[in-house]
Amino acid sequence: MITAHIHHLVRNLTNRSYVSAGTYWAIRRLTGVQFHFVYGTYLNSSTSTQVALPLEFFVLESEADLKKLPKNIEIQLNEQSGFSCRDLFEQNARIYLLMDGEKLACQLNIRQSEVVVDSPVDLILRFESGTVFLNYLYTRDAYRGHGLAGKLISLACEDLARKGLHRCLAHIRATNHASLSSFRKAGWTTCGRIISSTSGRLIAAPGCEQSGMQITQFKRV
Repeated sequence: MITAHIHHLVRNLTNRSYVSAGTYWAIRRLTGVQFHFVYGTYLNSSTSTQVALPLEFFVLESEADLKKLPKNIEIQLNEQSGFSCRDLFEQNARIYLLMDGEKLACQLNIRQSEVVVDSPVDLILRFESGTVFLNYLYTRDAYRGHGLAGKLISLACEDLARKGLHRCLAHIRATNHASLSSFRKAGWTTCGRIISSTSGRLIAAPGCEQSGMQITQFKRV
């Protein structure tokens, strides 16, 4: 058992993503300053991502799409989305998912125009025309370790390209090496950073405006 833990540690220490995440975790603990990376990709509909059966890919743009799925899927989606599916549809969001029969394996949300987030701090994100924002990505525990997040990201981007959109952005905690790895494997690259304090203050956002995202901090009433 001890040998297995040592091998796991050695593997992690040779993983640049893991070491980078550990470094940013230490910076956060020591200074109270936290980093999020802004990742982006230009959308291309010419690729064709495949997922292994029995997984199925679905795109939800309205309550009518949701009603075509088993009733328990809405419950599973709402458990992790932050907003309910119906609230997301009212905000013109799209929900992308991979299903294993009647089980939800992986999900993500795409939003556009203006998005309010509470991570890393309370922010309003505004996007130029043709740019959208991937603001939520989640893989169920039983389906982790199979690369499903990266495949769902690619499938969603292909669908967005077919709808005439040209760029997608996302922000990811610098300590979340698993998510960062999924985005890199899907072909995304770093195009900005959001630097904030753990006390809730936006410090800087280098590269974000140039990437098509304007950031404004706000105070909740």
